[in-house]
Amino acid sequence: MRVEQLTRPAATVEHGAGGGPVVLAAGSVITAIRLRRCAAVGRRVRAFGRIWIHGDGRVLIGDDVTLDGSHAPIELFAWADADLVIGSGTRIEGGASIECTRSIRIGARVRVGTFARIMDNHFHALLGNRHVSPEPQPVVIGDDVVLGPRTIVMAGATIPAGTVHGAASIVRRDRRRTARVPDA
Repeated sequence: MRVEQLTRPAATVEHGAGGGPVVLAAGSVITAIRLRRCAAVGRRVRAFGRIWIHGDGRVLIGDDVTLDGSHAPIELFAWADADLVIGSGTRIEGGASIECTRSIRIGARVRVGTFARIMDNHFHALLGNRHVSPEPQPVVIGDDVVLGPRTIVMAGATIPAGTVHGAASIVRRDRRRTARVPDA
């Protein structure tokens, strides 16, 4: 997905927290208020319940995305100079947390289950000095991926298109060679 696809004109253009343009989808004023901190928002985006958007980075949301925080809040955190891109047709369920220190790209039509967590940094070393944060590793999630409830996607993970990860899965690295794609 290209960033240019997300920044085309829609019903209203206002300015976000970082001073950049925010493209608001025609329709719900409540959705526009909930997503006001995003750098770009596509058309027909639906946001229910509590959506927490933090940080000085860019959050880009494609067309037809649903953020359902009606039962538990959804957290989208993009650190300074980070890009969090959510592809068109994606659905993110309540309790999900996405923390981006450099780059997280979520493809089109992805389903992120309740209380799932996606992060591109481990935030502390496992060995040695635990006060030093390791380098972030980009996360790429392909189109049509399903992440079950309480799935954790760790830094450096690449999930190929069409894969399904069941409840409480932990995805630790590049899964292009080992992931199972379900039969259609």
